[in-house]
Amino acid sequence: MLFMEKQNIFCRFSHRNHALSVGLQKIMFGKNSSIYLKNGIYLFLNAVSRHLRFCRSRAKAQMACAVQKGVLYLGRLLNQVRIRGIWMEIQLWRQILNPYELAVRELITKFNHVIREHREKGLYSPIEHVCGRVKAVPSILDKLQKKKITLDRMEDEIDDIAGIRITCQFVEDIEKVVELVRKRSDMEVVSEKDYIHNTKPSGYRSYHMIVDYQVETLQGPKSLRAEIQIRTLAMDFWATIEHSLQYKYKANIPEHIRERLSNAADAILALDKEMSSVRSEIMDAQNSSLSQLKLVEDILNNIENLYRISNKREVNKIQDEFYRIYQMHDITKLKQFHRQLDIISEGYRAQAVTVDLEEQ
Repeated sequence: MLFMEKQNIFCRFSHRNHALSVGLQKIMFGKNSSIYLKNGIYLFLNAVSRHLRFCRSRAKAQMACAVQKGVLYLGRLLNQVRIRGIWMEIQLWRQILNPYELAVRELITKFNHVIREHREKGLYSPIEHVCGRVKAVPSILDKLQKKKITLDRMEDEIDDIAGIRITCQFVEDIEKVVELVRKRSDMEVVSEKDYIHNTKPSGYRSYHMIVDYQVETLQGPKSLRAEIQIRTLAMDFWATIEHSLQYKYKANIPEHIRERLSNAADAILALDKEMSSVRSEIMDAQNSSLSQLKLVEDILNNIENLYRISNKREVNKIQDEFYRIYQMHDITKLKQFHRQLDIISEGYRAQAVTVDLEEQ
């Protein structure tokens, strides 16, 4: 009787969605192991969400009703097989992943600050861009199954729950970023994998670092691991496409596509080498641009400060002169104007201090 009830529910939910079918199959007919059950539930909920997104309103209402009945049935099933403890573990996923989300936010902020510090000092930053993510629960579950890791060993065995990706303009910048990470006192490097000089057979190139990092939570300090991937913009483009294809074909990429990916990886390698050959010229151009940007910011700040302490008509004349020189695109004249403006600003500030002292 129980089997027939399972079969009816399964047919009702799965006839229009293969992913939904897979999820329910794992829940209702699979082994009652913790990982297997959770993976099925997440597949089930994700499939329902995708299905509803493309349904018309009436179909949505029918599906919502069916989902409600299905969830009630799943609740009875969970009680029947006496795995309430497993259901509670599912509810605790958010609690487990919160510290990793905090770590990702903090690390992104810190590496972005490195970029900002370089640029504020007029220096070239080896870091071009930083992003991060916390591994999705289905991905974690898949990895646990694939590597046969138990849930209680998850945080010890999986190093990339928190992931940071740093992209650089040039291959030479990667080693500088690696050294920067090694020298930091707020994280400790656990392991490194160099796929730049030891390219994977697929053509994948990147530098991976696993670090120990500590976050502060309501329960106190928590040490966790994060993976930092460092690669060029070109390598990142290739890796993103390859990852999408791996996801689509479940690691069984057709041979003709694999061959094209390999050719593209060779082209990426050639591109990085070509860019490295003109690296000094590109860096000079970028440093010049950053230097001019900082110069203009300082001039505008000086003009804004003068508005508060000096004659407005005089300041308008200074501002007009700045616009005239700026349109000439002559960095030398702009620097001269900046020095003269500093002298004028100092004079007005000294005058303002003298007036204040006399009034006292």
